[in-house]
Amino acid sequence: EWFRFLERTGSYRDVLSKFDRHSGVLDEPDPPAEKRQQAERHVRAMSAALLKHPSLILRLLPEADEKRRQQFRHQNLNYSTFSRLAYLIAQTDRLDEAERYFREALSNRFGRWFTVNYDLALMRVLVRQRDYSALRELCENRLQMLEDIPNANLNEHLYQSYLEEALEHLGELTEALRVNELTTQLAQREEDKVSARLRRAHLLQQSGRTDDALALCDTLLREFPQPALARQIRQRKAIILSQQRRFHESERIWRELLESDPNDAQVLNSLGYELADQNRKLEEAERMIRRALELDRRERRIAAGASPDSDVEVEENAAFLDSLAWVRFRQGDAQEARTLLEQAIGRREGRDDPTLWDHLGDVYSRLGETAKAKNAWLKARSLYDREPLAKKDGRIDELTRKLSLLP
Repeated sequence: EWFRFLERTGSYRDVLSKFDRHSGVLDEPDPPAEKRQQAERHVRAMSAALLKHPSLILRLLPEADEKRRQQFRHQNLNYSTFSRLAYLIAQTDRLDEAERYFREALSNRFGRWFTVNYDLALMRVLVRQRDYSALRELCENRLQMLEDIPNANLNEHLYQSYLEEALEHLGELTEALRVNELTTQLAQREEDKVSARLRRAHLLQQSGRTDDALALCDTLLREFPQPALARQIRQRKAIILSQQRRFHESERIWRELLESDPNDAQVLNSLGYELADQNRKLEEAERMIRRALELDRRERRIAAGASPDSDVEVEENAAFLDSLAWVRFRQGDAQEARTLLEQAIGRREGRDDPTLWDHLGDVYSRLGETAKAKNAWLKARSLYDREPLAKKDGRIDELTRKLSLLP
């Protein structure tokens, strides 16, 4: 309500100042625990409210620019405030406006040190748009600047990481692996090193080198036995095994992970979906995915600044809804599967997910709704077309086959 009032009165600086003040606490090296918790609650609640008002986020960005311009007057914005705003706008449906804004800002930037925040915001928008060619062009341009101007204030690791992602989705896996070597070398923290090498395992698997990918996971488990890191590594190994349809081996890992943490929503969903995909233990799969949705709702309420057990409505995880729909579809309840998938594609994170549209087409086809099945599959194909990799892994071929069977 406060945001609505400020938007009507045009008092955008009040929103920015409050957001910046609490973000600044989170940027402090070691704030008192109570002060940090209070700031986290405010930032989460304000972020959740801002996501409901994307036009307000867009209006805050010029205010943030103005604060940046005045840095020499000691009125500078906290470092992470602009990044948080950029992240929020990348989560909205105003992607075309956001891209235009960030490109204009980059063409008129005030200083080279300022570039990274804008680039990061733009790269997030391009990923949401699945415009991987533009993402590649931006990253290569910035990396060339680093070669031409060695002292440029650019984060090489950041650009290499996004370039690697762009190349993967463009189907240039050999080049993505080459770039991954650089991102691994540039990583400073152990967590970043593990993350970069796990991406390498993923790329190896995508390239058909499954044995190399699994061997890398085993090497990482020996090098990084710390529980949190080992858990990430074992999850990646389970995913690789699952994608190779070595379900007996992947299931064993998923269940071991659940034994150590039965409330891991991602693991519950992964195993539940895997069981549904194999059309077995469907009742157990349903229980797991419903539990994953429940845990995820609690986390989203907390992120919105509410009590985890409150009745505050939050958007449900689109991927988890898809998993539950697939279970119900396998159980013979195509109507509920339809309802769940229509909910999933209505979510911000689900509306441009080709897998969800593909599944929805399957459900419509089972229900005899041929025209809707065709439209859903065509939508899925248009989204797959943005990723050349989909042409290599058979997803587009399978869609074309299903479309050819329609009357």
